[in-house]
Amino acid sequence: MTDAVTEAQLAAGSNPGGQSDLEARSNLTRSQFLIWTGQKLAPGTPIYNMGWRFDLPVAVDPGIFERAFAHVAEACDSLRTIITEADGVPRQEVLSRPAGDFAVVALASQAEALRWIEARMRRVFDVRTQTFDSALLMLPGERSIWFLNQHHLVTDAASGSLLFGEAARAYEAFSQGSGARLNELPAFAESVEAERRGRDPADADFWAQRNAAGALPPRLYQALGLGGGQSARRIVLPLGLERSRRLRALAESAGFQSLTPQQSLFNIFATALAAFVARVSADREFALGVMTHGRVSPDARRTPGLHAELFPLDVALPEGASFRALNG
Repeated sequence: MTDAVTEAQLAAGSNPGGQSDLEARSNLTRSQFLIWTGQKLAPGTPIYNMGWRFDLPVAVDPGIFERAFAHVAEACDSLRTIITEADGVPRQEVLSRPAGDFAVVALASQAEALRWIEARMRRVFDVRTQTFDSALLMLPGERSIWFLNQHHLVTDAASGSLLFGEAARAYEAFSQGSGARLNELPAFAESVEAERRGRDPADADFWAQRNAAGALPPRLYQALGLGGGQSARRIVLPLGLERSRRLRALAESAGFQSLTPQQSLFNIFATALAAFVARVSADREFALGVMTHGRVSPDARRTPGLHAELFPLDVALPEGASFRALNG
């Protein structure tokens, strides 16, 4: 990605809710602009690669699968979107061709496939020309893996499920010789335009005041969480059946029950996280980044692309408050 924009310009243009001049001249959504800014601040790193590995336990015809994926790329404009720059202003452009490559690769074992995927995930996209990379990995014993890696600028977690479902439907249809029955997907470009039309100019003033203090991240264990590498290790801690049952019971009890079971559980986990951050830092006031899927309409729920949004959840923890009081 080009370095035509300075860090000062990026910082001035990355308010989560407001709109800078740089952003106003762009045609990115706010979520896309934040990710574009993050990538510009970490050039040459794959921090926004979003990869999926779909294990296919049945025999797959590579020719039909390639045809099915071509259909998905044709039907889904987020698989044909690149991000160009002119005078430092990012703009997305929908191509008439796929914005990436698809390959069929024969490998000798599952272990070799995993090594291949790990190496491939480290590739850095030049989003001016490519925003996805995909391959069908053929393994012995009629097993295969569909690998799909997209830049976060054009996708989110929910998109992976949508793309897999569309590829499966296309593969089945082409296997049966009935491709004409395939439906077109709603265009992500329409969601982009709707998001930009719906912006409230008053947001800019709010976020300018909100960010004026220039707050730093909490000092976890007295260490300021700035800098460092771009890789992370995910640690999974299973809750188990009994702990899960107790959490659901707590979410249904007075003082913890909210509008929906999901919101009740979210509040409990957010409260636990906030209490932990306060305990291992010197901060009683900070913000948590909260993701929402951003798919508020039936069409949006069917549209692959970056709909997810990041919201800052302000936290202020009084001394000596109980967990129940914090949750409320």
